[in-house]
Amino acid sequence: MTDSVDEMALPTFAVLARFQERAASGEEATRTLVERMTRSEQPFHEVRVERQDSAGCWLVLVRFVIVSIDAHTAVFGLSETLTVAGMVPDEVWVDGQVS
Repeated sequence: MTDSVDEMALPTFAVLARFQERAASGEEATRTLVERMTRSEQPFHEVRVERQDSAGCWLVLVRFVIVSIDAHTAVFGLSETLTVAGMVPDEVWVDGQVS
């Protein structure tokens, strides 16, 4: 028996969350969402406008990088964390495994 402990690295996932923002422009929608994320202390990596929907809302994607045991847990954990912080996303999904 050895005294060393084998370490297991958990996988890292890129997770996207979609939010609807009412704003005059895509830039304003992005700025507003960044401000809300910052106030709620949610660590995000990228924010970008996806498109404007037929009702005039801007669909904005926020990219997070999450270390988790699996993709399902990463999505569920992020969705719950955002909801508790008052940032309820319309949709959350894994964009891919980073490592």
